[in-house]
Amino acid sequence: MNHIVKRTVLAGLVLGTGLLTTQASARTIQWSGMTWDVKNGNGLGPGPNNWSDSTDSVWIDANNNLHLKVRRHRGKWYSAEVTAQTSLGFGDYEFRIESNTENYDRNVVAGLFTYQSDTEEVDIELTQFGDVNNTNAHYTTQPYSTPGNTTGFDLGLTGDFSTHSFNWTANQIDFESLHGHHSTPPTPGHIINQWSYTGADIPAESTEKVHLNLWLFQGNNPTNRQSHELIIDSFTFTPAGGGAAAAAPEPTSLALLALGGVGLLRRRG
Repeated sequence: MNHIVKRTVLAGLVLGTGLLTTQASARTIQWSGMTWDVKNGNGLGPGPNNWSDSTDSVWIDANNNLHLKVRRHRGKWYSAEVTAQTSLGFGDYEFRIESNTENYDRNVVAGLFTYQSDTEEVDIELTQFGDVNNTNAHYTTQPYSTPGNTTGFDLGLTGDFSTHSFNWTANQIDFESLHGHHSTPPTPGHIINQWSYTGADIPAESTEKVHLNLWLFQGNNPTNRQSHELIIDSFTFTPAGGGAAAAAPEPTSLALLALGGVGLLRRRG
């Protein structure tokens, strides 16, 4: 990556990860066995952006897929975000996506991450951070400015389905992106990218929460003036040390994973 591109990416990382101030949302959703708060308010970070908790911005379809949408309404652009109410701690965080994010406008950012503070955050971001010369995917352990805390790569997707995950422990964070929906790669060809972080900035377990969002880099409108949608098939958490899954009936093809009294739903595959 040349220096001009790298500076653009880092600017995106700092603006994309801080300022997660939210107004109280009147809306929550139940999805993947958890309760999620839907963000609502104007001029809030990251971005800053306007955020909508409308069912036109955040909804769950008949197949139990979560939809987040960047859209224009009455002359303003709105972004979308949900935050889990439950803090999960060390373990494996898996996100199954049903959108080809390589087709997004360069100003659109899809974020899959845990957040405690600006320096206690683990990020997967699918975006070019406003620059078509940037890679379109990034793994980061905050603070991004520390050498070795971030890496960028191109997805090279072969379809709409992809799986992104990180396994977070006290000593290491292992990131992975795969073609299709898989917890482990069936073949080496399914691997898009893998990266292990063992630096000094691994967050400790605390009250961090999972965030899923779709937003506009620096609050800039999509250059193509089109709405964008992120479809998330499922979120799965497996606590450090693993957990037993039991089959649940069709048609949802879900398996129930119990954790400390919190029912977490996991798709088989």
